[in-house]
Amino acid sequence: SNDEWNRYKCIEGDIVVVKSSGSSTNIITGKCGFISREDSEKFGFSNFLMRVRPKKMIPKLVYYFLSSNLTKQRIERMVSSTTYPNLKVDEYSNSELLIPPLSEQQQIVSFLDTKTSLIDSLIEKTQRKIELLKEKRTSLINEVVTKGLNPNVEITDSGVEWIGEIPSHWGKIKLHTLVTSLKLEFQDGNHG
Repeated sequence: SNDEWNRYKCIEGDIVVVKSSGSSTNIITGKCGFISREDSEKFGFSNFLMRVRPKKMIPKLVYYFLSSNLTKQRIERMVSSTTYPNLKVDEYSNSELLIPPLSEQQQIVSFLDTKTSLIDSLIEKTQRKIELLKEKRTSLINEVVTKGLNPNVEITDSGVEWIGEIPSHWGKIKLHTLVTSLKLEFQDGNHG
């Protein structure tokens, strides 16, 4: 219903915080997200999330504080004694925040927005470089295991479509002959 949606929808400046990971291995308790103008009206919170709607501080500054390592360390201590890492909402919501004067809040947010944006851009570029390096690694392995190290060697068709051409002096062997010998080693309990 509309009333229910209005109660749970998020607006610009809201912060959503994960109250419960639901897993003892993938702990995301305390992770938070900031609702921007573009995100507002699209998101609502559920029973696993808590909505924080700052009143006396610039919302983005509260988000940065809740995303900080200081808050993460507090949350780790808070959830360490439980089987399922659930946020202790009373303890979390009663924590104190520092309130700089409004002009300083704006300066801090502006500074962090600029610096984190630059860092995010560097991370994105670095991740792209990592992907390109992984592709280069795979390509290098493919090339060397099917062509060898000598680029001038005489080549011939391997007779295997997915392998293509190979050095003419190389032989071929069926994988199952290797796997059979490995199976025997594993059956004897010798894994090495």
